[in-house]
Amino acid sequence: MTIKLGTEMLKDELDKLVKIIPKKEIKPVLSGILFELKDEKLYMKATDMENSMCVTDAPIEAAGDNTSFVVDAKMIHNIIKSTTESVVTFVIGKVLTIKAGHSTATLPVMDAEGFPELQFSDEEAVEYKVKHSALKTAIDKVSEYASKDEMARHLNSVLFDFRTSSLLLVAADSFRMSVVEIMQENETEREFLLNLKGVKQLRKILDSIPPQELTEEREVKLRLSSSALYLLTHRMQYAVRLTDANFPPWEDVIPDSFNTTVEANAKELRQEMEIPALMAPDAGDTMLLEIADNRMHIKANSPDRGQANAVADVEQDGRDLTIAFDPEFILTALKSVEGDAVLSFVDGDSALKINPKDDEQYVQIIMPVKQRR
Repeated sequence: MTIKLGTEMLKDELDKLVKIIPKKEIKPVLSGILFELKDEKLYMKATDMENSMCVTDAPIEAAGDNTSFVVDAKMIHNIIKSTTESVVTFVIGKVLTIKAGHSTATLPVMDAEGFPELQFSDEEAVEYKVKHSALKTAIDKVSEYASKDEMARHLNSVLFDFRTSSLLLVAADSFRMSVVEIMQENETEREFLLNLKGVKQLRKILDSIPPQELTEEREVKLRLSSSALYLLTHRMQYAVRLTDANFPPWEDVIPDSFNTTVEANAKELRQEMEIPALMAPDAGDTMLLEIADNRMHIKANSPDRGQANAVADVEQDGRDLTIAFDPEFILTALKSVEGDAVLSFVDGDSALKINPKDDEQYVQIIMPVKQRR
């Protein structure tokens, strides 16, 4: 069996597939990519049992019967990535022989029967349409806030909440939370969790979708079953298993009322905080904010590094306040706000709410910390 393929397209497809391969070996066949030649089309599949992908290529030339085999993903990716030839040839037998110009490489193959059967559709799945650019922006704004601890499945995920008139994306760890609302009409209300790896993979796929594969309204189609989310394009199918966990009651974290609000240009306020933040780079270090008389006094000190102070002019409404935060969290929050930011406080021990001025569809919550003495 011989297959000839265009190298550039194959590189692009393998780039996507290797990101699905599990970092820790579950079983040998899952470290590989399944190649299936059917009716002069080549299907390449990868899975980690949570995320699955299938990409389709049209061989330049194929000679022989339909066939399927599994080959180590990293090895074939590195070989194809290294060649400068425009065409590569696969010769499939008891081994896979890859020919590129004057170079030849031979790789062992695994039995395709050991590869799990993957599903990329469900007749009972509900279809949602979401603005392509809005979904990319929302994922960018929330994914940073999801917990990196894979054992905490409920927080190592992003909540997607389709409501009658909007889609909400929510992510949180133990210290902060980000909420983005996309205004749109939905016929079916439904909420679900996607693991962080799946969300990041979804974001990359959204970047790779050509404009002609979007709807006339520049929307992407998502299909949701009881157990998985599907995204299908002309040459790629992606499925991610829904996370079987309960997201915390996130709306309870947002205070109902505030005693102090501060308005300032987000970029300028962040710049004032950067030097004091250098004194508090370690876990448990804090940066103190003292708000009074339309000024924010920013302070941080360390026995080993020294101390730094800064003052920012702000528009204050309400009580004077002293509160401390992990500087990394508040700097990250301000960086994601364009123009003026509104910082809303209850007291020195309660959550801080940050949102762009005149925009409640993007909210960040940061928990304060006790000042290190």
